[in-house]
Formats: sequence, C-alpha cells, structure tokens
Amino acid sequence: MRHAPFAIGEAERDAWLEHMRAALDGLALPPELDEMLWDHLLRAAIMLRNQDQ
Repeated sequence: MRHAPFAIGEAERDAWLEHMRAALDGLALPPELDEMLWDHLLRAAIMLRNQDQ
C-alpha cells in the first residue's frame, strides 16, 4: 500500500529496474547472488505495478 498513491505503470517499472540493474552492476556480486537478487527485483517490479498501459 505504500506505493498506492503513485501511478506505477510499465514506464515507471522499467525506469526503476534500469536503476536497480545499474546498482547491482556496481556491486559486482558473484553471478549466482546477482541472479537471485535480480529475479527478486523483477518479481517485485511486476507486483508493484498498479496502472495498466
């Protein structure tokens, strides 16, 4: 519900994921950890969308 007052559609989801990808790349995590965290972020991004395009 924290994001309910904000319109989050595909463009907002994609922008957030772009920033998260850059942040992960800056961490230089081992590949298996990077993959696990990226998978979590992808699922979270999908769930946080509250606007249809």
